[in-house]
Amino acid sequence: MTGKRNDHREVRLLKNGCPFRLKGMRTTHHFRSFCSWRCLLVFALMILIGCETQLDRDQKEVDRWMTQARRFVQQKHLFEWFLLTRGQNYSRADFYKEFRQLFSLPRVRFVDRVMQQTGSQLRVRELQYFKTFLLREMFALSRAASQDQLYTYLLNTPLALKGKTVRLIDLPYAVATLEQARERRRLYRKGLNRLAPLDTTLIGRQKALLAFVQRTGFDSLQAWYSFVSGFGSSQVFQLARQVLAATDSLYRTLLEAALAEKQPLSMPEFWYLRAHLPDLPAWAPAQGLEALQSQAGLFGESLPVGTRFTLDLSDSAGKIPLSRCLPVTVPEDVRITHRPWHSGRDWVRLSELFGEGEHFSNTLVKQWTFRQAGRGTALKALAYLWELMWEDSTWLAEHFSTGPDTLTRLVYGPDYRRSLVLYRLLELRLAAAEVLLQSPAVLTAGDPLRAAQSVLRQALNLHLEGSEQSVLIFFEQEYSQAADRFLGQILAYQIRRRLEERFGAPWYRQAPAIRYVKTVWRRGLDWPLPSFLHSLQLRTPDLQPLLDSLSRMLEDNHRSISGEEDHEAAIH
Repeated sequence: MTGKRNDHREVRLLKNGCPFRLKGMRTTHHFRSFCSWRCLLVFALMILIGCETQLDRDQKEVDRWMTQARRFVQQKHLFEWFLLTRGQNYSRADFYKEFRQLFSLPRVRFVDRVMQQTGSQLRVRELQYFKTFLLREMFALSRAASQDQLYTYLLNTPLALKGKTVRLIDLPYAVATLEQARERRRLYRKGLNRLAPLDTTLIGRQKALLAFVQRTGFDSLQAWYSFVSGFGSSQVFQLARQVLAATDSLYRTLLEAALAEKQPLSMPEFWYLRAHLPDLPAWAPAQGLEALQSQAGLFGESLPVGTRFTLDLSDSAGKIPLSRCLPVTVPEDVRITHRPWHSGRDWVRLSELFGEGEHFSNTLVKQWTFRQAGRGTALKALAYLWELMWEDSTWLAEHFSTGPDTLTRLVYGPDYRRSLVLYRLLELRLAAAEVLLQSPAVLTAGDPLRAAQSVLRQALNLHLEGSEQSVLIFFEQEYSQAADRFLGQILAYQIRRRLEERFGAPWYRQAPAIRYVKTVWRRGLDWPLPSFLHSLQLRTPDLQPLLDSLSRMLEDNHRSISGEEDHEAAIH
């Protein structure tokens, strides 16, 4: 009997919280029941692991697309390099055809879905940049064929002047480098006649953008702009209008003083004036590179020309006169192309380009999107910070290798400082205009080309006739690039003021300020504007530091250059 009870012992179980008895249950049955529960738990865990594995597989698929995108960007920059340096055009339509699947709405939606399931904020930011990149290139894909037609026309339409032939794409550069006003006007008129057929191209571009925004599900044009730039477009448009209002009187006053002809300014004279500001000596390559090396030396860096940097400053006939810093592979292969105007503008423009180049060549983050597909505002702001050294009399006196008479004129002379202020106002107002040219008020106007002309007239005090609207082709930029260029100029003055408030002046002699700049460089393009502002303990882009700096430069024009005391203060 005892053995039988051991074989059929009673097992107490809980049912709805109450004990009850099941007679005749063997202990082996209890064990099997326990194993069954364990199997169920293991099965449930496998399901959970399966979900995670699916997300992992999706992440790997996105990484594979990022590898394709990296190859795309590298090839695109190489195509652009040979276009700019040699005038070798390429078929954008054929190039994009290879990546058509990558730049598609299904891929964008897939990335967005993966992003929604991702817990890591770093990875979320990486995916957000990638999504933005895909959409921007989707728009470029939609325009590829029309861009091919445009560049073919601009590169293959000749203009003759005094036995020389220039291409239509060179019109602004060719006009700006002619010394005789009559020749400038003659060449401009010839070019304008050839540009007239492009009116339909401009209108087509605007319609294509509006259609793309609607097709991709954005509520409005401004919503698209805010998405691709990472900052509210309404704030940018408001700041652009504020810039034009706040600087209008000073700009017109300095413009009138600088020009022999009456205002408003004709387009050929605008191009000529812009190419010859500020009032620095004509560009000399050896001297120029020495000045740029001295800027890099302040950061404990050297310009790695021939290793990480490829530099083309030639003046060959085939070269397109568009200055660019092309990050082919970051940080190993950064290329700069610039066709010199042989004027003072070369110095400041190259400082900006080399500022960008140092940023890319000192980027240390591993993620590709942070290197080449992130936000460009911090990049432009620090590049303009390099350019601001040309406003610094201390840096000029110590690092600009030129004759003593020229140096005295630059450090103490009123003409140079006035030209610097006019240069900054012209560039800033042009950047504001290029932002406003993208605004809904212009693109959705009854006659968008006339509306665009009105913006340029107000911003630059230009005289534009109805027949000149096709010249707008030289002012069109993609919104996020225009916004970065505009905000970068304003932020550069804020950065300089903040660094000198925190660490002392001049900022480039203060080790903590240098460390801050290098920290920004290391993160590459992983700088959403709010995050970048927060790193400086700033809330929003503010025009006041720029206005204060320009006013101070004009006040400095009243200094006496004969006093030894003033001389010592400026040099030391």
